[in-house]
Amino acid sequence: MFLLLCFSWPKFKRENKNFGIDSVKVPKKRTVYSSTTFESIRIKLDFQYFDGTTSDPLKCQSEGDYITWNGETFQCIASDIPNSTKIAAFKGTMTNIGNYLEKLLKVLPSTDPISLESDSIREQSIVQGTNITDTDLYLVFFLRPFSNAVRSSTTVSFKEQTYSRCIQANFYMNQENLPDTVQGEDTSINGDFYRILRNVLNAVALSDSFINKFHPKYDSTVYDSIVCNLTKYGKTFSVLTTPYAHYYAMKNYGNETFYGDDKTCPSGIIIEDSGPSPGDGAESTIYYTDISNSESTQGDYGKFRRVTDVTMAFLLDSGHYEVNWSMGQPLIWGNKDSIDGNYISGWPLSPPETALPDNYFYDPSSTQSNVGYDFNTWGTPTTQVVNCTNPSSLADIHY
Repeated sequence: MFLLLCFSWPKFKRENKNFGIDSVKVPKKRTVYSSTTFESIRIKLDFQYFDGTTSDPLKCQSEGDYITWNGETFQCIASDIPNSTKIAAFKGTMTNIGNYLEKLLKVLPSTDPISLESDSIREQSIVQGTNITDTDLYLVFFLRPFSNAVRSSTTVSFKEQTYSRCIQANFYMNQENLPDTVQGEDTSINGDFYRILRNVLNAVALSDSFINKFHPKYDSTVYDSIVCNLTKYGKTFSVLTTPYAHYYAMKNYGNETFYGDDKTCPSGIIIEDSGPSPGDGAESTIYYTDISNSESTQGDYGKFRRVTDVTMAFLLDSGHYEVNWSMGQPLIWGNKDSIDGNYISGWPLSPPETALPDNYFYDPSSTQSNVGYDFNTWGTPTTQVVNCTNPSSLADIHY
């Protein structure tokens, strides 16, 4: 047995455990666009099944009830029974997120109505074929019983045929993990605002089901090269090499090319390779404070997570969106301009312990180590005993 001190990398909170985009056959329909100019996205939030306005047979009503959904049967417990305070808080928070996204994103507006689609193993409520007009993105919410600490799950139910942009997504929420108060980007308690915002962005743009179909604007032909894989120091990296991702790397790392031990790749943004959402969004341990990553120490307070030019690059490279750049914030973690202005040698492929400044890591001999690397956060680092000969004990230890 070895004592592994977590000096080289922070231990992440898996806050989005089992959140993912369900692999279902997604209906598509060719869309008639009303304009060739990108316009502010029109988002419709449907809470009728979530808040009880319309009956939902798969929502818990009493303790002890049995609900079968998504191929599993759950017995309802007290925290599954609809709570008016949490329902109202989530609706208010989600409304703030919808307003935020309508300011952030532009799309090609469509004139076609959205014909709602159902996922038969997850809900029996949506009226198949109901038409919704004047909408570019339709989000439907449900309450469901879950096991363990699962926060939520999502089905992308409808994509338009021309560009494969998400048109409808169904969100299945675990009530126990919903906020108790309405949260927004500027409220004192805002952790759930940023966590839920990340999940919505993942559902509509950042998951691997979208990344693998990135294409230029106005052109549905996917890029010839989207992800390039290389190995460095025994670790495999998946690099998003699409135009805005490549520009991000050039600007922040100063490299046209990433040199691996086995091959080279155009420089770009490293894609998440572990945790609850491998293949989705940016690598947590490199883009630590960007909202696209799936692992974070985001607490209930403060703007720890942020929509940075990393997330902007994903959105722009998808070919589906234009963004409001004024709403972006710089990524501070690993940002050369937050250190000394010089490119960080070896970053982002080198081990963090050899590339990043000392104050990024826990020093047990210094009480200052309780202060975050950017001097805006604080916490108590921990150590963990692992058996280095047992791979399963190293599941959470990675860079």
